[in-house]
Amino acid sequence: MFARSLVLIGLALVITACGETSPEAERLNGAGAEQAAPTATNTLDVELREGECIVTGVSIAMIPDIASLAWASDQIVGGEILRAHPTTPDPRDARLPLHTDFDIKVESYVRGQPIDTLTIRQPGGEIPGGCADPMGQLKLAPGDRFLLFLDHDERIEFGDAYLVVGERQGYWRLTDDDMFTDLPAHYAAFERQPLASATAAIRDALLGEMPAGPIAGVAPVVPLNAAPLNPALGE
Repeated sequence: MFARSLVLIGLALVITACGETSPEAERLNGAGAEQAAPTATNTLDVELREGECIVTGVSIAMIPDIASLAWASDQIVGGEILRAHPTTPDPRDARLPLHTDFDIKVESYVRGQPIDTLTIRQPGGEIPGGCADPMGQLKLAPGDRFLLFLDHDERIEFGDAYLVVGERQGYWRLTDDDMFTDLPAHYAAFERQPLASATAAIRDALLGEMPAGPIAGVAPVVPLNAAPLNPALGE
């Protein structure tokens, strides 16, 4: 499922203002690494900052509704950010040249497997030398709480972790009293609504008809036998 998440994450390339690959990009992306080209749903948007800090921005496929998010996820949990790990460069992978892992305390789960803690993996982070390239990711801090729509990262060399489906679209921020806030505009119907409202919508979607084709044209549908609904929600 790692490949489909990369489509949703977008392309993370570090380039110079004149469009040529910089020496730093060569180091982070891997010498001779094959560079993926933008698609109709992934376009590059790169800018420079002062002090030679390079910031990468990407455009991604819009996931239109909560049902689509649910069918594209193999784990859906509510939880709290516990801590961040140091940013890890991966010079072999031009699509994810660096990433930052965050440990999550799981408070509830909607889809997938019951689990107490898990790790989410964000592209980007602190680059050696003091620069930061968040790659368009949501800024996270210990104590932040979210409903998270997740896709398992099949790479094993960095430890077990999940990628967030649709980048910011897969983070549904929760207040201390379990109300949604700061949602992307196309999920505004759930703004200031309780967590239970989204749980019910996910349950209804997953107990209904499975979509016939890829979500947003790019993400394969995850069938229920691969990532079941929490049995308590089907009652």
